[in-house]
Amino acid sequence: METLRAGFARIEITPKAPAYLAGYGMRNKPSEGVHDPLFLRTMVLDDGKTRLAILANDLCLIGSDLTNELHLMITKAGFSPENIFTATTHTHSGPVTGGDKVDVEWLEGLKHKMVESVLLAEKQLQPIRIGIGKGKCNVGMNRRERQPDGTTRLGANPDGFVDTELGVIRFDDMDSNPLSLVLNYGCHGTSLGGHNYQISSDYMGEGVRLLEEQTEGKPFAMFLTGASGNVDPRYRVGTSFEHVRELGEELTSDTLNINRQLMTKDIDATIRIISETINVPRKTEEVEKGADENIAISVSLMRLNDLLFITFPGELFAEIGMELKKRSPCANTFIIGYCNGSVGYLPIRQAYAEGGYEVNVTHCAPEAENVFVDGVSEMMRRIG
Repeated sequence: METLRAGFARIEITPKAPAYLAGYGMRNKPSEGVHDPLFLRTMVLDDGKTRLAILANDLCLIGSDLTNELHLMITKAGFSPENIFTATTHTHSGPVTGGDKVDVEWLEGLKHKMVESVLLAEKQLQPIRIGIGKGKCNVGMNRRERQPDGTTRLGANPDGFVDTELGVIRFDDMDSNPLSLVLNYGCHGTSLGGHNYQISSDYMGEGVRLLEEQTEGKPFAMFLTGASGNVDPRYRVGTSFEHVRELGEELTSDTLNINRQLMTKDIDATIRIISETINVPRKTEEVEKGADENIAISVSLMRLNDLLFITFPGELFAEIGMELKKRSPCANTFIIGYCNGSVGYLPIRQAYAEGGYEVNVTHCAPEAENVFVDGVSEMMRRIG
C-alpha cells in the first residue's frame, strides 16, 4: 500500500467584463465592479491506484449539463469520470453559468481553467500527513421564519435546527509543514442579498483568504459547502461588506481554534469511491403535468480511513445532512453540497406542512427525504 499523496491548485476565475450575477431573480442588470476576486480551488488525492479531483468554485451553481461537459474535458486529461467532483461554494454574488445571460467567453475560459487546475494540482502531488478535526461555528442560522399566521418565509429562525459542525482537514508535507486546510460547513452564501451588484465570494471566500494570510506556513485553503438548504448567514441578506468580513473573521477564528488542536499523521490508505443514482419521488402536481415520476439524484461517497465525503447535487436541508452523519460508519463524515450538478432543494418531510420558499420551489415530493436517506445509508453500508 502506497503513501497517500495530495496536490493543490488555485486559479482566479473573476470575469473581466460586467456579468449577470446568480442567485436572485430580482437582479435586472450586470455586475458593477468587483469587491473581491473569485477563485477555483482544486485538490487532487492519489493512493497509487485511485486518483480523484475535488474542485471548489466561487460560484452559485453549475448545472448538470455543464458538469457533464466539464467532466468529459477533465476525463480527456486522464481522470476517470467517476473520480471527478465539481462543487460550488454557493456564493450569490458570482456570475451565472447558464441561460441566455451567461458570458459565453468567460464560461469557455472557466472550462479550460478547470482542466488547467486539475493538471496543476497533479503536478504538485507529494506524500502527505493528514489530520482531521471538528468544532463549532455559529455563522449560520436557520432561515425558515414562522409567521403569526402559521406561514413560513425566508428570514431568521434562531430556534430552528442548524448543524453548527465545522470540519477541518489539514494536509502537511512529510516534514509536518502545512500544505492545505480544507473546511466543511453548511451555510448559504447569501450575506449580501439581491440588491448587491458587486462580484464577491461572500463570507466563505473572506474566511479562506484570511486563513491563507494568517495561518502559520500560509497553506492553501479550500471551502466545501455542506448541507445548507435551510441555513443562511446569521446576518440576514442585504447586509454590508463589513458584516461579510465579520463572518469571514469568525469562520477563520473557529478554524484556527480547531487547527491548533490538530495532529497530522502518516497515512497508508486506500481511496474508496462508489457512485449511485437514487431515484426520489417527484411532486404529484408535476407528475400530473407530464413530468417523470422520479428525480434522479447522483450521489458519490469517497472514503479514506475514517474520513467520508458524501456529495449532493443541490441544496440539502441541514437535518438530512445530520441524519446521514449519524448513520455513517466513519467518525468524520462531511457533506459536499452543490456538487456534480443541481437538482434544487431536498427538504425534510415536516417542511411541506409548514410551507415556505424551499418547499414551493423544490421538485421533490414529501416522501423524497426517506427514500434519499435510505439510499445513501445503503451506499454507506456497501462502502464499509
